[in-house]
Amino acid sequence: MSKTAYCKYCGKMIDFMKTKSGKKMPVNLPGVYYFPWIHGRDKLVLPSGEVIRCEVKTEATESGNKGYIPHFVTCSRYKKDHVPKKPNNRSIAFNQMTML
Repeated sequence: MSKTAYCKYCGKMIDFMKTKSGKKMPVNLPGVYYFPWIHGRDKLVLPSGEVIRCEVKTEATESGNKGYIPHFVTCSRYKKDHVPKKPNNRSIAFNQMTML
């Protein structure tokens, strides 16, 4: 865990975890228990920074696995208020030039 903050969209307390790729991902607090499963419908961030598929459990599992739900999955205001970044005009022009 790194730094605790508040979501600018919904105001809930979140934390930022560093993923294996080095990026910081906002996650919900507290962590949840899970059962690792490759075909699971949920994705969690582990304390090691790995992002996995799993099934979230309401009670502690035998192995005691604990992970964190990415905040943008549960943030209701993020989905409504977030404006995706516009593509860079230079990259569009470059792509159009390479197509000629």
